[in-house]
Amino acid sequence: MKIGIIGLPGSGKSTLWCCLTGALEGPDPASIGKLQLRTVKVHDPRLERLRADYKPKKFTPATLEIADFPPMDQEAQDQTGIAQLLAPARQMDALIAVLRGFENPFNPPYRGRLDPLADWLEIRSELILSDLLITEKRLEKLEVQIKKATPTLDRDKKELDLLGRLKGQLLAEKDLVEFRFTEEEKKMVTGFQYLSVKPKIPIFNRGEAPPPADQVAALNQAIRLPVFVAAVRQELEILQLSPAEQEIFRKEFGLQPDTVDRIVAECYRAANRLSFFTAGDKEVRAWTLHQGDTAVAAAAAIHSDMARGFIRAETVSFEDYVRDGGIKGAKEKGHLRLEGKEYEVRDGDIVEFRFNA
Repeated sequence: MKIGIIGLPGSGKSTLWCCLTGALEGPDPASIGKLQLRTVKVHDPRLERLRADYKPKKFTPATLEIADFPPMDQEAQDQTGIAQLLAPARQMDALIAVLRGFENPFNPPYRGRLDPLADWLEIRSELILSDLLITEKRLEKLEVQIKKATPTLDRDKKELDLLGRLKGQLLAEKDLVEFRFTEEEKKMVTGFQYLSVKPKIPIFNRGEAPPPADQVAALNQAIRLPVFVAAVRQELEILQLSPAEQEIFRKEFGLQPDTVDRIVAECYRAANRLSFFTAGDKEVRAWTLHQGDTAVAAAAAIHSDMARGFIRAETVSFEDYVRDGGIKGAKEKGHLRLEGKEYEVRDGDIVEFRFNA
């Protein structure tokens, strides 16, 4: 899974990237102003429990690619420049939008405001405008193309009509997530990877003092998405301390534990992903699927031969595994289930696949 972090200048998005990736030394100075990408292992307490129980020879957590995008700076870049800056975001599975909720004396004058909602609306507007640019570019090509007698003429006309309607939506400054696509239309625009339909996680980057609850509630209501509150600078400083010191400082700043893990979990939720596990003395491993994926899709994630020869999936939820004292106990209590190809894998399932080689 790939997650992109975007935001305006001075929002603290690069600091958040350091928190999430463990880059405690800070971003590479030579890469400032450029996209920075790092792959990290996903910490999952459930997987750690399986590791402790099985003591495997190999331990393989899920991985997450996290990209820190250059700031979206209207003063330094024109709209085409911001669109180019955001182009790699089309490959992301979800976007974290960092909203500044702290005073910053180093911000340039035009960023002197402290208004997280205004920041969100500006970020949203840039995503919409970037989608508008690629839509208009494609429309120009189609308008020339339909004047020729090509084998794809009928499809090109349908696409021209669809993109014309999408352009109207974008000109009205409306996210394409609000557009009602038919299944055929979804297939037509899949390649565009529109940014305004990407799952988004707004993070309110607070200062040392927690924000008033009514301010966060109002922001949630205005954005219409769950807003995650984090003191990003303090989190980065705390991560550099010993575990005992971390606990002391978290209490002092009123910070919850496991902030990084909770942000990663929020990314999984927003991107419609889940984790399932395979466990044995050879390897304990986490795998990532889309919500709604079937058992045969889970088998394919491991190996295509496993999916082709699929017989059944022996499955137990992590909760039942813990409650019953392991696989043996789950089997004795009837919690080890035999599932077929169409079974929808659930988050935290521990699965062993039976298949014909």
